[in-house]
Amino acid sequence: YSECMITILDCYTDEPSGLGVPPYLGTYPRYVAGAILKNNHQFSYFTIDDLRLHSSAKSVEQGKAEIQTAMKTNIKLYNFSKNAGRVREVLDKTDAIIAICGVHTPGTYLSALPGTVSEVSALLAKEKCFKILTGPAADAGEGLYGGKGAVLNSQGFNLVVPKLEFKFKQLLDNNFTADVNLADTSFVAITDLAILGSAIVFDHPSFPHRLMVEIETAKGCGRVRGCSFCTEPIKNRMQLRAVEDIVHEEETFLKAVTISSP
Repeated sequence: YSECMITILDCYTDEPSGLGVPPYLGTYPRYVAGAILKNNHQFSYFTIDDLRLHSSAKSVEQGKAEIQTAMKTNIKLYNFSKNAGRVREVLDKTDAIIAICGVHTPGTYLSALPGTVSEVSALLAKEKCFKILTGPAADAGEGLYGGKGAVLNSQGFNLVVPKLEFKFKQLLDNNFTADVNLADTSFVAITDLAILGSAIVFDHPSFPHRLMVEIETAKGCGRVRGCSFCTEPIKNRMQLRAVEDIVHEEETFLKAVTISSP
């Protein structure tokens, strides 16, 4: 791929090890954005709410008006990014779309509704760009309802790539023809990505006043027998992140808030 436009579609993630449902911003969109920038490509970002609004043929103003007048908040159309009114324009310029999906801690959400793989696949069915699925749904499936196992559903996608943020360079090298084996999934491998990907906060619907950024301090599980509801031991080996890297990332986000303040 020569320089291309890649769109990140945030369908929100919720795991025992990480929060990504607004007003939270999870690690997946940030690391993917960092990988794209590190490899000299551009990215756009929008949310599943933006895509739903576009599909409904309503304007941003109409969507917001419904939120304000309804007796109950419409959490399917509540979190609009700055690209909410430009979805068609963004998609027309998009070479590849990376959908980040997956819920492993089902619950009741008050201000957002995560997008399922089936929903995203249907909403993107007519789009001609290359479609990639990543996030927890690509790693271990997804499950929106307690008591039911996660299911991997790849329908409608050209490629399903678990842990895409670690593989982006190799995928570029093979023109996204197939998934690749992981070489390094340590925190060292995402040190630069975490900092570069911080640029995505400016696009998030909750920025800057409500936004809560999820910061990784560790992954995996040190217990001999993990909790029955948690997928973390399945996905990652136990490792701790360097304190200086955590502090550096936090400083980057604080600067972003400072820059945006009047």
